[in-house]
Amino acid sequence: AAYFLRFLMVSIGRTLKFKISDHTVLKENAIFSIWHQCAFCLFEANPISNSAVLTAKGGPGDVFTKAVEIYDAKIIQVPFDENPSEAAVSAAKLVHALKEGFNLMLAVDGPNGPRHKIKPGIFFLAKRSKKKIIPIGVAASKKLTLFFRWDKYFIPLPFSAVAIYIDTAYINDGSAESLKAAMFEAENKAKQMLKS
Repeated sequence: AAYFLRFLMVSIGRTLKFKISDHTVLKENAIFSIWHQCAFCLFEANPISNSAVLTAKGGPGDVFTKAVEIYDAKIIQVPFDENPSEAAVSAAKLVHALKEGFNLMLAVDGPNGPRHKIKPGIFFLAKRSKKKIIPIGVAASKKLTLFFRWDKYFIPLPFSAVAIYIDTAYINDGSAESLKAAMFEAENKAKQMLKS
């Protein structure tokens, strides 16, 4: 399954036309928030250099991790269970990666939803590392949406355009609702980029 997913990501990804908003104003690494549904095309687009990606340990997470090993990103695989000691170790790994200078890509409603419900971990990481949160919006001109999945994961169709909007102006106030609104607005900006 991992090799099939990798084949899809590479073979489709190399046909896509990416439009990425200007983010040169960012002078230091940060935590980039995405929705779980749009993870497919971000590895091929590679909008943020020197990135670290959080993936789940076990089951589908292992499949996804194996599939994306070929990409130029540091993979941090952590368990998503209720074990407090493992959760503490995982948080320490992520904070350490940020302090090392990596940009952290975080699917804030992953790994199992609910869809578009932001987990509190991103705010904890931002506070511990003293790094900014940067919302990312993704839109594809043509896509296949997997409606049977909890996240409505989408796969851009070959030769379609994919726009990625990076909201460098967002100010973290610790509110999940304001981050959610900013992520929806970033998604709308990405859709507008497709029209230009």
